[in-house]
Amino acid sequence: MSSKGKSIELAQGFREKIRSGEWAAGTKFEPIQKLAADCGTSVATISKVFEILENEGLIERLNGLGVYVREQVKYRFAVIFDSRAELGAFAHKAIFMKYFIEKCRSGNMSYTVFENVDTPSDCLRVQKQMKTNIFDIAVIASRCFAEHCEKYLKDIPVFPIGLYPYKWLKCTTSFTNDWIQDAAHRLRQYGCSRIALLNHTGDTASWEAPEVMTFEGRYRELTAEAPGIFQETLYKESDTSPRGGYNMARELLCENADCGKLGIISVDSIFTNGIISAIFQSRNSLWKDVFLVSHANKGSLLSDFPVPILTYEADIEQQCGRIFQLAAQYFTTGKRPAGISMLPVAYHDPIQQKQL
Repeated sequence: MSSKGKSIELAQGFREKIRSGEWAAGTKFEPIQKLAADCGTSVATISKVFEILENEGLIERLNGLGVYVREQVKYRFAVIFDSRAELGAFAHKAIFMKYFIEKCRSGNMSYTVFENVDTPSDCLRVQKQMKTNIFDIAVIASRCFAEHCEKYLKDIPVFPIGLYPYKWLKCTTSFTNDWIQDAAHRLRQYGCSRIALLNHTGDTASWEAPEVMTFEGRYRELTAEAPGIFQETLYKESDTSPRGGYNMARELLCENADCGKLGIISVDSIFTNGIISAIFQSRNSLWKDVFLVSHANKGSLLSDFPVPILTYEADIEQQCGRIFQLAAQYFTTGKRPAGISMLPVAYHDPIQQKQL
């Protein structure tokens, strides 16, 4: 047997003894020369075994003291983001990782983050790392990696969970978007004669699971229901940025300057700052005729603006908790959960609060 094959075989044997508890945390290994002699192999092979186990977080080398079995983590996560995670979705990546890191630290779990995984070559880089280091769960927020997940994770015993409802993954999480209908109903109650939807550019149907209706699809349903209030010209798309929100709102306000009360639904709080700027630059009193609804992250300060903003808040901490629930279910039953874990959003109305 080659030295490489011998080191892999020994590493597997050591790994099983550590994970079974036969070698408990704090167990000290024999000096490397004696261990090599006992195993009938070379010092170089044992060094390679130690390198493999150290990369997996199973052992630690203490300078001058030797090599010890580490306290074992409960789960080992790989978290895979593409560059889109930096944009839109109300800074989803930063907020998610805040809660994710807290949970890992409190629950004795380890994680490795892979960023900017946008291309096949980026995915191969991640695949190489995942073959070298052992992971239990892969949290995927990379469209490219999700699309070819079966290829990249072939022969890698890891359970993939989508942070978004990718149609290529069997287990994903998402926030419901049926709040669009509820928002439209509330805006009509406030007397809005026209209601617009400002959306992201791009066809999410190309990557979202088919059971998830797009924002555009939701608005089309409303257009069919009440064509006088919801119109094709009131649906607009732009890149996800404050400037995109500003440009869409400016165009919308110019086209509907004398329509009476106007309702604007923003699918992302990144748009909302730009929308507010457009409203105040139009004319001083216009904000009194505009009701703005924004999808937002829980705890945002959108309600502090003088424009009345109704919000539908996504609880990212709840989504993070759901990821860990799915992981626990997988380890408890040995079966991989399937389907979309659809999470609700919470309605917040500062107008009613002020009236109360």
